[in-house]
Amino acid sequence: MMFKAWLRGIHHSVDNLQAYIDQYCYRFNRSQMKGAIFDNLLARMVGHKPCPYSMILIY
Repeated sequence: MMFKAWLRGIHHSVDNLQAYIDQYCYRFNRSQMKGAIFDNLLARMVGHKPCPYSMILIY
């Protein structure tokens, strides 16, 4: 609650607070990983069970 109150106070013009927090977390995590981003992506892709094309299509 304190984090959201702080964000609302400083960034009062943000319409969608959750999207703003998600983007901040993404950028923070990305800045911490630097060169390991691609290696991490490949490891996740290889370690995940196969997903058929029909499951990917939602609409």
